[in-house]
Amino acid sequence: MKKILLIIFAILLHGFTSQAQDIQASLNAASTAYAADNPQEARQNLQQALIDLNVLMGNKVLALMPPTLGGLAVNKQEDSVIGGTGFAGLMVGRTYGGNDKNIDITLANDSPMMSMVNSFLGNELLSGMMASQTGQKRVMVSGYKGMLEKSTDENGSVSFTLNVPLDDTLFTFTTNGFNTEGEVLDMAQQLNLKNIVALLK
Repeated sequence: MKKILLIIFAILLHGFTSQAQDIQASLNAASTAYAADNPQEARQNLQQALIDLNVLMGNKVLALMPPTLGGLAVNKQEDSVIGGTGFAGLMVGRTYGGNDKNIDITLANDSPMMSMVNSFLGNELLSGMMASQTGQKRVMVSGYKGMLEKSTDENGSVSFTLNVPLDDTLFTFTTNGFNTEGEVLDMAQQLNLKNIVALLK
């Protein structure tokens, strides 16, 4: 078992090292272009370095997540990392489980949902009104305030959506097939959001 873990660590480290080399190459190209009085090319290379850096951080976030959650195995082939710049920043996605019972996790930098979630969490009157009308409620996960919403479809299948603002990144945790709020919050707690926030800073 120890040997297998060392091999996995070596593969991950190689991937991170390759990405770091790509970032350094883009920075070197930007420096060369700037010295040659070519600001447009320098800017393009700096943007590429930022994209590669976001991808590196996104892959490190995925490496922090467990291989199983709520008894469901990770779907590694569906992992996604988009390292954009500007309005469309870093996005990280991971899923666990299958059709009837699953968990979807997304971290989105500068998400358009952020202002709505922050308004809900920052205004007790608004959150109280919405809680009575829509079933949305305020919760705490790893010391962070979050907005939890429960919904039930026409077949009686229960789903939960948890949104937690982490500085300028929105953490969204969606479940299907789990019936209680306690189960959902316990699973979200296992992801250790404090470590993810420390990595994204």
